[in-house]
Amino acid sequence: MLSIGAATTVGTIVYTQLLPIFNFPLGAELAAFSSALVTGIVTLGLNYFILHSSIAKKIWTYTESIMPHAETVAKFQAINTELDRYLTELIKIEFGLNPQELEAFSQDLVACNSEIQRSIHLQREVAKRGIELPFEMGNSESTRNWLASCITG
Repeated sequence: MLSIGAATTVGTIVYTQLLPIFNFPLGAELAAFSSALVTGIVTLGLNYFILHSSIAKKIWTYTESIMPHAETVAKFQAINTELDRYLTELIKIEFGLNPQELEAFSQDLVACNSEIQRSIHLQREVAKRGIELPFEMGNSESTRNWLASCITG
């Protein structure tokens, strides 16, 4: 929170200083981009400093000595690593697609010349994966009824 707050402050200062200088067409957009870039770089730099500098390590050690229940950086990093592992497993379970399959599916859809071809391709994929749809594909009345039920709740 500290690094984001400080970085946002620095980014805002950069924007307000650049805006009068960039008084040409698209100058405001360039100032905004520069401000966002500075904000991102400062955020990354401060986060790195907080996690890896000797001064920050001394502060964390002191905090742990006066408050033994305090959550340490190492504990947060371990939690983050565990969450990353969990999310990786969840993505594999949820989607069941590998990137190559997804790319091939996307290219097949792009290659379709008409909505009929696209519909047939999607029907095959739905059947292949055993996906249950709340409407009957190819039946416009079923689709309309389902959409109407979504609106009315």
